[in-house]
Amino acid sequence: MRVYGDRWNSSVMAAALQGARTFTDFSEATGIGAGPLTRRLQELQAVGLLRSRAYAGSRSEYRLTSAAVAMFPITLEIIRWGDRWLWQGQPPMTIRHLRCGQAFRLRWQCAHCQQALERSKLRFD
Repeated sequence: MRVYGDRWNSSVMAAALQGARTFTDFSEATGIGAGPLTRRLQELQAVGLLRSRAYAGSRSEYRLTSAAVAMFPITLEIIRWGDRWLWQGQPPMTIRHLRCGQAFRLRWQCAHCQQALERSKLRFD
């Protein structure tokens, strides 16, 4: 919840998922000031979502951990939920599939039978 419940952490993670790696990349992508951005990068490292590697002296490069990459589907679902329930009219962002250029639409389906998942047709054992 520290990622999705904090708007700056979620902005930093969104930037990382889109390829930001340096402090400057994150600053430009998010518009967060230097002090708050430094704290967010430290916090995301502390919870195991980013790791840093020093280069060019004191500069750091930040990379997503495997745990952060695994959050990608959750991030897409939260964006979809927000677009449906929090925006009147046009959502602020369109996610496009690079291969075909079409707006991305998330669909949950069973890996076995390919049927769309419905809450009433699932059982939690």
